[in-house]
Amino acid sequence: MINRLLPLYHRSPSFMRDLIATGRGVALAHQRYSSRAEALVTEILDRDKWSAIQWKCYQEDRMASILHRAATQVPYYKRQWSDRRRLGDKASWEILENWPILKKEDIRANPEAFIADDQSVKALLADRTGGTTGTPLKVWLSRETNIMSYAIFEARTRRWHGVSRYEPWATMGGQLVIKAQASHPPYWVKNYALHQTYFSTNHISRHTAPVYLNTINQHKITNIVAYTASITYLAQQIHELGLLSPPTLKLVVTNAEGLNSWQRQIIEWGLNCRTCQTYGMVELVACASEHPNTGADLLHIWPEMGIIEVFQDEIDVPAKSGEVGRFICTGLLNPDMPLIRYEVGDRGSVKAVSSNTSEFAYPQISRIEGRQTDMLISPEGHRVWYFNPLFSGLPIVEAQVVQEQINEVRILYVPARDFHENHKNLILKRLYDRMGKVNVQFEEVDKVPRESNGKFRLVVCKVILAKTD
Repeated sequence: MINRLLPLYHRSPSFMRDLIATGRGVALAHQRYSSRAEALVTEILDRDKWSAIQWKCYQEDRMASILHRAATQVPYYKRQWSDRRRLGDKASWEILENWPILKKEDIRANPEAFIADDQSVKALLADRTGGTTGTPLKVWLSRETNIMSYAIFEARTRRWHGVSRYEPWATMGGQLVIKAQASHPPYWVKNYALHQTYFSTNHISRHTAPVYLNTINQHKITNIVAYTASITYLAQQIHELGLLSPPTLKLVVTNAEGLNSWQRQIIEWGLNCRTCQTYGMVELVACASEHPNTGADLLHIWPEMGIIEVFQDEIDVPAKSGEVGRFICTGLLNPDMPLIRYEVGDRGSVKAVSSNTSEFAYPQISRIEGRQTDMLISPEGHRVWYFNPLFSGLPIVEAQVVQEQINEVRILYVPARDFHENHKNLILKRLYDRMGKVNVQFEEVDKVPRESNGKFRLVVCKVILAKTD
């Protein structure tokens, strides 16, 4: 939702909210699709028949173009290679292994330095990462790149599972489509331009689950793209209440975090549909999804998006084949903001494809770690997900939201140099928009406490409610 329209949007009756959302949907449809959108989907599906050798040639050609463009036309990399040459380093930039690891902090320090010289920020589309570690990144891409990314998503999620974006579908994501204080439906907004119903993730409870289910049935929704925790919680309420699963729903596509076997089972029990786990990121350097014919929990990497290297945790050395390690990703889809050997912050293992494979030759992610995020619980007992925007655009190095009691939230934060008290007020407002009024304690720290794997969670919930919530 465009920020300047939010005050008007939230003051409007439901039919007006639908109109505003549909107007926004018209703009998004232009950014995401073109007259060739369906032809692109067909081309992508035809590549399912490519051999491992064909994919290797494709990626090598694309990699050569991306590396040359980055080294010669992207300010950050040009300066990096110039400094290396001045020090006598004659390593070739045409070889991926000669490039250093790129950290998120490098991009945060000056994101526009990663845009190619022949592009203008004003001519590109801007997006922000979710900020799983508490601080989002800004990413730019062309409309052409955006259209291709949505075509790949359509092909390798919906079409693989027999549905499409042209059918009625729904989203459970991070947009504040309804105020947190809303106590009666609708808990959703209709975007007619995209055939989409956008459900609030902040109002799902045992009391509202029948309302959500009734809306899915009324709109004859066939597929839902949802945050894993939110759709699992809804399915759990539907199952425990003994409600009939929606007859038109065929597929749930999960994103933003991993899909555990117990979550998959709950979704299938409550909603009686297939599930498709996905892995991806706004930076467009690595994406993957499940295919219905190759079994659950096996994610096929989308080769057009990028290449995933797996590195050891302590040193910048490749892990052994099949071992779990840090994902180091090089994007192949976005030539206007190329990210080379970018450490995305996830851990996992990758299974390479044999060169003898003659069909469906996609490398596979066999395990992912580091993408689980807690939900918090509002004073009314609603599960609340997606707190990344709390810190978006603010001078904060990293942050964490901790809930230890139902009415109390602690915010740990590491301030940047320009942080001041007014920023706390903005964080409070954003938190209240999602949870309603709770007691908030700010705690400035030098570093957010890490888990055993060296990472930290943005959201930690220590509150346990009975099933009757």
